Amino acid sequence: MSSRLLARKCSVLRRTCFDHHHFSTSSSLGVHNLWSGEKAFENSCPSNGNERKPRNRGVSMCREPGLGLRVLADVCEAHGEYIDVLKIPWGGMRCQPKALLREKIALAKKFGIAYSTGGVLERVLLAGPDAVMRFLDEAATLGFEEIEISAGLTIVSLDSRLELMKAVKDFGMKPVPEVSMAFGVQKNVDASQIHPAKLVHEIQTFVAEGAHRVVIEEEGLTDKVKDWNYDVIFRIATCAPLEKLLFECDDRFAYSWYIKQFGPDVNFHIDLKDALHLETTRRGIWGKATVFGRVAKFNRLDWAGSSSRPISKVASANFRVFHVLGRFAVRMCPSFDCQLEVRHPACA
Repeated sequence: MSSRLLARKCSVLRRTCFDHHHFSTSSSLGVHNLWSGEKAFENSCPSNGNERKPRNRGVSMCREPGLGLRVLADVCEAHGEYIDVLKIPWGGMRCQPKALLREKIALAKKFGIAYSTGGVLERVLLAGPDAVMRFLDEAATLGFEEIEISAGLTIVSLDSRLELMKAVKDFGMKPVPEVSMAFGVQKNVDASQIHPAKLVHEIQTFVAEGAHRVVIEEEGLTDKVKDWNYDVIFRIATCAPLEKLLFECDDRFAYSWYIKQFGPDVNFHIDLKDALHLETTRRGIWGKATVFGRVAKFNRLDWAGSSSRPISKVASANFRVFHVLGRFAVRMCPSFDCQLEVRHPACA
């Protein structure tokens, strides 16, 4: 590398890192949302669909490891359709400027992506109620939409977490409590420390009290254990509606197993690097050997609502006859008390 090129790179780096006048905003980046257009290879490569945003099923929450605005813009442009929530882990927002966080959250919202504070609230909780309220106030001001309420490191009762849920709602944000088989950072989780009935009770209580979703920590289930705890997973997955649960999966084999057992609409908490792989697995395009070419979906309302799919002549003719007879019956019998609503299958 020439000395002139090296000097130029160092000059750009200094301006980027230290000169606040060169701080870019989402409006100056020229970010474009291209997801409303036609997808590539639609006529040749089969693919399952996914619900449109905002959705409750097939949700992907990804860790956002303190990205800059430019990198985030690339992420949104490339993966914006199938990322629903970006979660800042490790309390990372404490190490970033407010202006940057505000711009990032505003940019993500343009793509229907919400931001979560991650589990740092349990660290704030140790500083007392005043600190908690200041934290929630600032989170709402910056534009955070979801607040995780975890107790993996801090000893806090179920009642206190329910009170935290109410406080989060008071600030207009969505509470997302987390439950775990493990307590603290452990290398090998002793699953006997926490009985599954406790987890089930907590999940059902959170859902009943209006949790937006409940995050299921992977430690003790598919991570840091010699053998996966299948029995506990099945108890958790059947104790509440799946759309209310979000399973953490750092392993592609793990979320492939969940999809094999419960279908592609399971909600997952994953690393950002796995977002595309998870989406291709959900859609049946790709995946591990256990699910490759085997994932399918069907929803008759999706079929009926698509104008691109042909409707048979018989079905169309039957609709017209039923429609005419229905209107005639209503006109001839004004006292008929039933409201008759007739819809063409393509307009349902």
